[in-house]
Amino acid sequence: MPIITDPYHWLPIENAGGQQGYADRDGSILIAPRYYDLGRFCFGLAAAIIVPHRDDSLGYLGIDGQWQISPRFYDADDFAACGLAAVSVADEGCLSGYGYCNRNGELAIAAQFDKAYEFDEHGMAKVADQGLLGMIDTSGAWLIPPRYDQLHPFAANGLARARDEDERVLFINRNGDTVLTPDFDSVFQFGPEGLAMVVQDGRYGLIDSQGELAVTPQYDDMADLKQGLAHVEIDGRYGFINRAGELVIAARFADASSFMPCGLAVVVCDATGRQGCIDRSGELVIPCTFDDIDLDLYPDVLDVRRDGRDGYIDLAGNWLFDRQIDA
Repeated sequence: MPIITDPYHWLPIENAGGQQGYADRDGSILIAPRYYDLGRFCFGLAAAIIVPHRDDSLGYLGIDGQWQISPRFYDADDFAACGLAAVSVADEGCLSGYGYCNRNGELAIAAQFDKAYEFDEHGMAKVADQGLLGMIDTSGAWLIPPRYDQLHPFAANGLARARDEDERVLFINRNGDTVLTPDFDSVFQFGPEGLAMVVQDGRYGLIDSQGELAVTPQYDDMADLKQGLAHVEIDGRYGFINRAGELVIAARFADASSFMPCGLAVVVCDATGRQGCIDRSGELVIPCTFDDIDLDLYPDVLDVRRDGRDGYIDLAGNWLFDRQIDA
């Protein structure tokens, strides 16, 4: 059987003992379930544990299911496009800090930080040093010195939400310059379409990249604009507005998620709490018969639970196979 390299074709499976592996879209086993905390394949490597409840037991598997980086880390994140992954290591049995390893498993950036996060597509990574957050480059040099007690990833518009030691919420650019200091009760990070949620007097709205109101605060609840739509709460029910703030899907749901790249949003139709999916026209394309639906993992497969059974369905709601297998 040919090796599948596209990470979106790898679906997590597990056996009755909780060991994890991967299957393809047909349910055929690609990697037998014998690992714990098996991560997502990123650039051909996935973090995994083979010995449970042991501190230094995280390593990285290749797509053939063999160890490419032998287990020796306390913590291990996904590899980024720059070829580095955030890991934590121990010195004489004690956690010495976080650094970054390369694809050979060598520490390319020494374990010197309190916490380290994934590199973005611009080669910048958030790290914590002595309780404050900043940004480094792929050599470990500071691009933005550690001076914030909160720092979010940079959004597509090049701005990152931060909070300084004076508890001011502000937005910085990739040079570390403060470019916005919005004056609202609460301000969230910018979403994928260049708008950020704000709260004023308990009401939610949206601002643009210049800090100007795009949607006046008027909703009881709201989520980021995604796929051109944002869910909003009106009198206890959820619907969707467009970028101009126009209600384009009526507020008729008990709850709703954001729209995802698959073109669907999860909704709860009534007080039973059962979930289904609507398309961008508001039509219910997957009936509300599921206990849980996760849209985040794959572009054309949904991770679901129904009546205590975990598995996968396609975008039409057809059951593909169970997550738990007999192997």
